Amino acid sequence: GIPITAALFDQDVVGVLLVHNVGVEAAVWTVGVAYLSGRKGWSGLKNLFQPMTLSLALALSLNLAGWGDSAPITFIAHILNWIGQCAIPVGTILTGIYFHETMKGYKFFAEKRITLGIILARWIVIPLALLLVAAYFIKDPELRKVMLVQAAMPAGIFSFLIVEMYKGDVPIALRISVFTMAFCPLITPLWLYLGSLILGM
Repeated sequence: GIPITAALFDQDVVGVLLVHNVGVEAAVWTVGVAYLSGRKGWSGLKNLFQPMTLSLALALSLNLAGWGDSAPITFIAHILNWIGQCAIPVGTILTGIYFHETMKGYKFFAEKRITLGIILARWIVIPLALLLVAAYFIKDPELRKVMLVQAAMPAGIFSFLIVEMYKGDVPIALRISVFTMAFCPLITPLWLYLGSLILGM
């Protein structure tokens, strides 16, 4: 999503995309994980207290307090930025290793009903729902552009790792990721074009 957003729009929209993605990640690792784990009450809310959500809360608090540009915070931010640049390739390599192991015996067009469900959900229902929400409920032009890009994206590769963690059906999650990524050179430009018409861009 980042290179597509950078190619289509200015850097301000990329910044909004990053904030949007952090919010989505926070939702996945709190509400999403609590739902998948089947925990209720306080045990489910414990998912809020993990490094990603705590760092997000701290960063927002520092920015709201007006300390975001102070020398100590800027110094720490530079260090964390360097660590983050290392984390992306390392995370990609680890995901690729697990992906390689999981792909053994994978059949691309097996289980036709599931494949049809994937096509309907990820290529039609979800993009259309995101674009309609953006068209009727979101007024900020930059966030609308982010929603346009998000509607056109394939399913995330990380989803099958979460499914594996909570003992779900990994082959189905893997099929969604692989199938949508394989066809995204066709589907992503199509939804970017249709979405721009729906949103009047």
